[in-house]
Amino acid sequence: MKTLGKSMKIALAYVGVIVLAAYSVLYANVDTIANSEIPMLAIVAKINPIFAQINTFVIFALIFNTAFSLSYALAKRFAGAEESIIDNADIKKEVQEVVKEEYMNASEATELKTTAEETKTKET
Repeated sequence: MKTLGKSMKIALAYVGVIVLAAYSVLYANVDTIANSEIPMLAIVAKINPIFAQINTFVIFALIFNTAFSLSYALAKRFAGAEESIIDNADIKKEVQEVVKEEYMNASEATELKTTAEETKTKET
């Protein structure tokens, strides 16, 4: 869990740096983007028109990806799909077996550690 927390902090720091850079660029170019409908696209077009064309296609792809995802979720909800991946009996049984096996391994490790500590205490 400590590793997960550390990686989350690193990821949040990266996201923070990216957002700060975007805001800084927007603030530095207020005169360029004042009348623009898509401010970041106007800045990219100022840098290089070819990058602006690429950025345009990326923006469209992001819009259609969002629309597709939302419509899929809505359609699935209205369809009333009963069985999800976690409700599948075979997968659920397999997950339970893995969890049980991991619990048994953790219990055995704890017992071995306790036994080793007791042996060490008896020897001293």
